[in-house]
Formats: sequence, C-alpha cells, structure tokens
Amino acid sequence: MEKSSTMGSDFSPYCQLDGCPRGEKKERHVRETLLTQVAAGWIPRSFVVAPDLRHVAYVVRATDGKLYVVVDGKEGKRYDDLAFLTFSPDGKRFAYAAKEGDKWLVVIDGKEEKKYNGIGEGTIAFSPNSDTVAYAAITDTGWTMVVNGNEGEKYDVIVTIGPKKIVFDPTENLSHLSGTGCSFRYLAAKGSSVYLVEERLK
Repeated sequence: MEKSSTMGSDFSPYCQLDGCPRGEKKERHVRETLLTQVAAGWIPRSFVVAPDLRHVAYVVRATDGKLYVVVDGKEGKRYDDLAFLTFSPDGKRFAYAAKEGDKWLVVIDGKEEKKYNGIGEGTIAFSPNSDTVAYAAITDTGWTMVVNGNEGEKYDVIVTIGPKKIVFDPTENLSHLSGTGCSFRYLAAKGSSVYLVEERLK
C-alpha cells in the first residue's frame, strides 16, 4: 500500500542533495509503502529488510520473556536471546543467532545448526550468490569458521575486517588460489600472530 504527499516550500528544509543548489528551497514529494504490520512486543532496533525489499524480519518479546523472530509474518521458535538477523543478497534465505540455555546456535532457513559456546558478533554472512553461509563460532578448543555447517581450522580468536568479519569475494579477486568456486577471507589470530585467512570452496 502506498500513499503520497507534497510538502510546500514554506515547510521544506533547504535542499542540499546532489543536483540541488545550496540554499534553494524545493518541494518534497513523499511516498510511503507499507511493508508489514508488526506484532505486539516487537523490538524496533531488530527490524531488517531484505536487499530486494520484498521480505522483512524482526524480533518479538513474548509475554513470558522469551524472544522469537517473525519473518514475513511467520513466527519462529522461542529462544532466550536472539541476534544478527541476516538476509541473503537475493532475499530468499535468512539466518540469525539464537541462545538456548548457555549455548548459542545459528538458525538458517528455519533449521537449527550445532550449538556452540558463542557466535561471533556480526559474522553471519552469505556469499554473493546466496548459496553459501558462513559464521564464526566459539568451541571448547577455540574459534572456528563454520561454512555450510562444516567447521574449519581452530584459532584463538577471529577478528574484524572492517565492518564485517567475513568478506566474500568474486573468484577473480583471489587468482592466486587455484580452482574455481566461492571465495572468502577473514582475520584470525594464534598466539601473537594474526593471519589473513583466505578460503575457496570448490
């Protein structure tokens, strides 16, 4: 559902966007598109929208204090805590981290993965084609990168590359790695040594 309105020049602030001369007053044309009707108890800061703008998700706190995710109006399982709601680039897949007791797990497309001591903050990431999902998990013996459910090498810690901890690349950006397939990279530490880790799925 959409609705539009026009704000007259007496109301409008000075337009300082590209293409608008500084100080020149312009009419503002506003269009509102209804995305969803949220459930009672929703947590506004949890709201996420898929890149294609066709799907939405958010967290709701139930009356018993438990939390659950709503994706396109469908309620998920109740958990003790929830974090890192993430849509795939094509908007067709969805993942998030959930706490159950003292353990954390990742839920991908409604299916629970293995429980861990923790999930790395902000590490849930989909590949550009949306086929692969990766995240950092804390085990009893260290940190590991989990890719499509499979654990990798153990490290003391997996650290940040910019705003994201896992960066997927087009295969041509890692030409020094043989073969073809999905490529990604992250930073990890063992003792006093920090490594740039580059992986390719063949």
